[in-house]
Amino acid sequence: GRQKLVGAAAPNPATFSQSVGPSVQYYKGWFPPAPYADIYAVRNYVRTNFGALGPSLGRDFKDNENVYAGYVMYTGEWDKLGLMTGLRYESTDAKYGNFVTDAASSVSTFVTRNKSYDNLFPTVQLKYTFTPQLQARATYSTGVARPGFTQAGGNAGLDTTTAKFPTFTGGNPNLHATTGDNFDLDVEYYLPGGGILQAGVFDKQFSNYIFQAQRLVSDPVFATAGGKGYFVSYFNESAWARGFEVAMHEKFTFLPALLNLPKWTSGLGLDANATWVDSRFKEYDASISFLGKDQFGHLPGTSHVTWNLAGFYEYQGLNLRLSYEYVGPSLFGLGGDKSLDTIQAKKFNLDWTSSYQFTKNLTGYFNVKNLLDTPLRYCDGDCSRTQQIEYYGLTYEAGVRAKF
Repeated sequence: GRQKLVGAAAPNPATFSQSVGPSVQYYKGWFPPAPYADIYAVRNYVRTNFGALGPSLGRDFKDNENVYAGYVMYTGEWDKLGLMTGLRYESTDAKYGNFVTDAASSVSTFVTRNKSYDNLFPTVQLKYTFTPQLQARATYSTGVARPGFTQAGGNAGLDTTTAKFPTFTGGNPNLHATTGDNFDLDVEYYLPGGGILQAGVFDKQFSNYIFQAQRLVSDPVFATAGGKGYFVSYFNESAWARGFEVAMHEKFTFLPALLNLPKWTSGLGLDANATWVDSRFKEYDASISFLGKDQFGHLPGTSHVTWNLAGFYEYQGLNLRLSYEYVGPSLFGLGGDKSLDTIQAKKFNLDWTSSYQFTKNLTGYFNVKNLLDTPLRYCDGDCSRTQQIEYYGLTYEAGVRAKF
């Protein structure tokens, strides 16, 4: 809750003595931390000049959710064709409880709403074996992602201090769970020595995809501010993601015989994979978009391109691996318009891992992560405008693992 000052003028920040913060240097010392305000002086001022703080009833909630499930499954083979299919049933029983305040009497009452729903999730996978080394899989699967308690609950708050319009922020009790229909097709070729070549395509169709949005609306909740304001909550919409992936794992066991090399060279190998994804959902409603029309973008946390490349050596208990990873830029946070979105910039990582098995029960290891000291960077709209950058340095790990 909010309380006004009791018998005291507004504080002057200069009257609070400064205290020295911890000796931490962020961003390689380029931006030294500012002095900290004396938190004890601030606390004493609040205790002296403010009345008792009441509970923030608009934010308090009590929710619970129970999921009951059962499934049937069948597998079969007919010559080169294999089938795995099943059906999963899930029943969800949820209760969302929060305080509701009557505008006329200012009396708050705790109310509970029940919400129950049932889902059926079929899965069908067909596998065709062309040869012992070559096979293809076609899969249709389904799934669900239920809304979180803060997303589907009735907890809410109203901020009337925003510059242009007041802002109502809260959950959406009418929110539906996200369901997905997934289609995958993969071809796999098995190489001698445990190697594999793999390629696949996929398409994921989401119904009731959950996203948080801000919309400019007319509503009685904004009656004291002209009847209009920003409504920030969670909504459902359709979304999709589709793409393809390739991967390989190969240990070069053939090197000694093929090139007349020493036997130890058979431990050399290569791991590689790459994924390309296109996706789409509506980020902004036309009512708040700077362009006055709906704006669409890629799904949050979904990079357009990712790939990994690793060279390894495995021979007589010795394991060495140098791994290189690329993750493309992705949407991290919404900013009210696509030009103000927070984008996590592309990132390259280089890691080293190693181990040696001394005995059947004893293994030693030594790892170094983030060899390139790659920063974690966030941008405004596009990566020509850096919003935040974080350096973590190198991480060293060494130890012994024992099994008994």
